[in-house]
Amino acid sequence: MEEKVNGAESCQPQQTPVDLPPEKAATTPPEGNTAESFVEVKFNKELKRLTLDEATTLAQKGMKFEMIAEDIDRLSALSKGEGLSMSDYITRLTTESRERRLKELSEKCSGDTLLAEKLLEAEGVPAPDDSKALLAEFPDLEVDAIPDEVKTAAEIKGTGLLFEYLLYEHHLRRAAAEELSRRKTAEEAALGSLSSGSSRSAVDAEFLKGVWGR
Repeated sequence: MEEKVNGAESCQPQQTPVDLPPEKAATTPPEGNTAESFVEVKFNKELKRLTLDEATTLAQKGMKFEMIAEDIDRLSALSKGEGLSMSDYITRLTTESRERRLKELSEKCSGDTLLAEKLLEAEGVPAPDDSKALLAEFPDLEVDAIPDEVKTAAEIKGTGLLFEYLLYEHHLRRAAAEELSRRKTAEEAALGSLSSGSSRSAVDAEFLKGVWGR
């Protein structure tokens, strides 16, 4: 830009980003350049050139990390105390947690480890809509035939349709087995009382068999 000073023209040099302080020059594009601004950040002994959006995202992640930094330090100390890396320590905790949960489910399933494994896998299925996983496991099942109590439990507990339906099926089988056992015990008791000294025991026994559906 030229301007007159005391009647004479003087030439004043135009400032460029090179003339600016380093920290400002890093984020200010040359005049007339509409390209996106960048920020240079040194991380792990390496200089990275980030856009402002990228720098903003990383700054937000850094703020979130500060919120859990204390927990990370505690986890690091615990892993070192066990002579493990943090990654290996987390893996061990995950494995132990899975084994405990599998044992709990096996006990609830009366020792049916196969069903317990399926229930454990179903726990990881997202609750909102896992009908595909349920129908894949039970091809003959129609969506409309899914019991309302299964849908309600899945929604309230957040465990998923597959998990709750497997549990529902198990409860049905257990209830049927208990009912069969109860009826058998009652039948044997009734037949036993009739067979002790009654002349009509054979006729009554046949009648009771018809009552019990056998």
